[in-house]
Amino acid sequence: MGRFAAGHITAGNTPEETAIREAKEELNLDVDPKTFVFIGIKKVDEPMEDWNHRVFNWTYITMMDINLDKLKVEAGEVSDIRWLSVDEFEAELHDPEKSKQYTPTRLEFYNEVINAIRKQSKEKDG
Repeated sequence: MGRFAAGHITAGNTPEETAIREAKEELNLDVDPKTFVFIGIKKVDEPMEDWNHRVFNWTYITMMDINLDKLKVEAGEVSDIRWLSVDEFEAELHDPEKSKQYTPTRLEFYNEVINAIRKQSKEKDG
């Protein structure tokens, strides 16, 4: 399990183009949209001090062999990058302390991502 690249869709771009751009900007990673598996769109409301930040997350997964040492992370955009197995990621989400490192409004959706990854892994190993 690797990092989640994320960004806002700019006018005239598709969600797929945004995913490609953000993976390149944040991780210096070239991704092939032909390998994307669309998981879904999730509406997320993030309460701010005096307003509500509403975002729609278009989520894709892809399987790649990546050497973390060769990634170049964008300072200020990426706070941590590390490998986790799906089981380790799931355990962190259910740990009261470790789950604090993830966006709280998205914790439930991460379970959908985990299920999609497990499904893809089974199909690939098939």
